[in-house]
Amino acid sequence: MLACLLACILLFTSGCGTKQAGDEATDGWGETQSLSVATEWAGLDFDAPAESFQLDDGTQITLTTYRYRKGIVEALYRGDDYELVLRRSNVLEGQALAEDPNAYAQEWEETIQTKSVHCLGDGVHANVAYFDEDGDHFSITCHIGASDRGLNADELTAFLAP
Repeated sequence: MLACLLACILLFTSGCGTKQAGDEATDGWGETQSLSVATEWAGLDFDAPAESFQLDDGTQITLTTYRYRKGIVEALYRGDDYELVLRRSNVLEGQALAEDPNAYAQEWEETIQTKSVHCLGDGVHANVAYFDEDGDHFSITCHIGASDRGLNADELTAFLAP
């Protein structure tokens, strides 16, 4: 049985370059250190984001892992008392992609390069930001629910347009 399972895995991973979501991705989140594994299972391309990112206050956040499920790829960044999640999807968009049910005091638009980014937070710090590009949907979440601890406009710009 184990040999059959290994043969199936090898057959699946040696297929052509077309991205097609793997069965594992339909059952919840998978986690990996490999961007290529995450994109293969999700069935979605994803450009590798920066390995680390520094906030205006000097806080360093670092890419720790990739997560995936059918139609969604995520880069998870963590630092000292900090978490930032960048997602790309071809199935979910906006707050549904961000998976943040919180209500925030302010909603506003930021223009970053040519992207119109919808932000939720306190009007200065975005806890949730989302936008569409190249037919796919993107979200960034940062300190969900803590509206005074999100990304400011300069940090959001630096993260999205390094």
